[in-house]
Amino acid sequence: MEEINGIVEENIFEKVDDNELDKMIKFLQSQLVKTEERLSETIKVKKGLEEVIGFLKKRKKT
Repeated sequence: MEEINGIVEENIFEKVDDNELDKMIKFLQSQLVKTEERLSETIKVKKGLEEVIGFLKKRKKT
């Protein structure tokens, strides 16, 4: 047995058929898309916060 990321792998490829592997792949791909969407939103929020901080710093100096 080999431990990967805290999970014990028991030769998963021998115990899971192609149909199950396809389901896993589709699920992980959908999770990746969702993660990318959340990351994109987080980047937009970060940029907005940076703009607000910049604006407030300019106001403070005047």
